[in-house]
Amino acid sequence: RQNLEKHIPFLGRKNNGKKFPVELSLDVVRLGDAELGILVICDVTERSQIEQELQEAHEKLRERVRERTRELSLTNRRLQREIVAGRQREEDLHFLRDIVRSSDVAIIGRTLDGTVVSWNPAARRLSGYSAKEIMGKSILTIVAPERMAEARKLMVKARRGERLDHVDGVLL
Repeated sequence: RQNLEKHIPFLGRKNNGKKFPVELSLDVVRLGDAELGILVICDVTERSQIEQELQEAHEKLRERVRERTRELSLTNRRLQREIVAGRQREEDLHFLRDIVRSSDVAIIGRTLDGTVVSWNPAARRLSGYSAKEIMGKSILTIVAPERMAEARKLMVKARRGERLDHVDGVLL
């Protein structure tokens, strides 16, 4: 007996001339001494439509994956640049911190209301206050009583964002 092809895609034609997809299955069977050929014709219109829809959905999904991959790649590159820039800013801050720490000039950081937030070693040598003692307190703590009015005026100018020129005077 021969092995015949099964499930052959084919186009059928209806009596109105319209074509539609079919699948042919051919086989030979033996009935007693006779061999019979069997042809099965199956309308696969619905299956073909589903396969087409699946193929289109698959292609849309593939395109969305490509698009999302591009987006993620761009985001990844942007984040890498930000990381490099952040590391550079961190290095710059460490450099500036080292400059402030090693300076022979008292460098004091304070909020606009006068609360001390940073205090370098030179400020300690100048004032006698350690950073632990002064941090969180008013900068007015180190101002001599007779200079208090002048110091308050300077703080008002600073809060308004005005430039403060070099001021000579006795703080302690």
